[in-house]
Amino acid sequence: MNPLVSVVTPCLNGEKYIDRYANSLLSQDYTPLQIIFMDDGSTDKTHEKIEKYREKFEEKGYSLEYYYHTNRGSAATIGAGLLHVRGDYLIWPDVDDYMPSDSIKKKVEFLELHSDYGVVRTDFKTVMDCDLNKSIGSGAKIYPGRFEEKVFEDYVNRSNAWYQPGCFMIRMEKMREVNPNFYIFNSSAGQNIQMLLPIFYYSKCGYIDEELFYYVARTGSLSHEANKDYSSRIRNQQLEEECMNETIKNMKIPDDNRYMKMNHISSVRILLDIAYKGGNQADAKRYYMELKKNGATNLKSFIKGHFAGISIVTKLLRNGR
Repeated sequence: MNPLVSVVTPCLNGEKYIDRYANSLLSQDYTPLQIIFMDDGSTDKTHEKIEKYREKFEEKGYSLEYYYHTNRGSAATIGAGLLHVRGDYLIWPDVDDYMPSDSIKKKVEFLELHSDYGVVRTDFKTVMDCDLNKSIGSGAKIYPGRFEEKVFEDYVNRSNAWYQPGCFMIRMEKMREVNPNFYIFNSSAGQNIQMLLPIFYYSKCGYIDEELFYYVARTGSLSHEANKDYSSRIRNQQLEEECMNETIKNMKIPDDNRYMKMNHISSVRILLDIAYKGGNQADAKRYYMELKKNGATNLKSFIKGHFAGISIVTKLLRNGR
């Protein structure tokens, strides 16, 4: 018999996405699945829409569990969902995304063949909700280090790192070893950092070079970076640094201060880039000085720190001159 896969899905007012998502699960050429819908305080007809699929799920060999609580945010919702997991493996896709029919099967096959890997990740395709047939992103193939197996420092440094949740499958045995209490820091920066970092530190990460997940970028969504204003992008990056630091501290590992410093430098580089592209000279200079204090400057950071908002320099830097 195939090992059980638990599918934890956080959901808030996802009524209009449930048909597509549920059909994506029903299309999977893998059983059995434990489908756990975690409703984070929906006020639409999310529950009714989910219940319409109960019989179809059961006919397919899936179990369906639905849990509701008042709004807590995605991180707390995933944390609550972990307490219900019974599977050997775990995935946690968002309700507005979907998967090709062989997505779960290929991830399970990889982990079954590689017992020393705690997690596997895959390539993905980014599409817009207004045209699902048109890809707007090249996914993981842009990362030269996507085949690396020890990726903890890559994620702390934000290099060769992607977080689209449907790309990952975790071995629950390993997760119980590295995070036995399923601690998830309640942060709006997201839960995926916290789910993955401890696994990455203690275990190898596999990679399947296939687009086994479709990430849907919604028009006007706050999760779509291009639509965020300057202050929101700055704040979100600061929250990400805080969330990663909290995760590292909770792991209680040697050299945690070194990794938190690595996280800080990586975060400041991103903040500098946001300030530079936003033309905010004061912030850019401040972030450059922070990098300088940490001995982490280079020519590109010098230019960004001193010439933000100067159009001719911006044009030259973007042209690579």
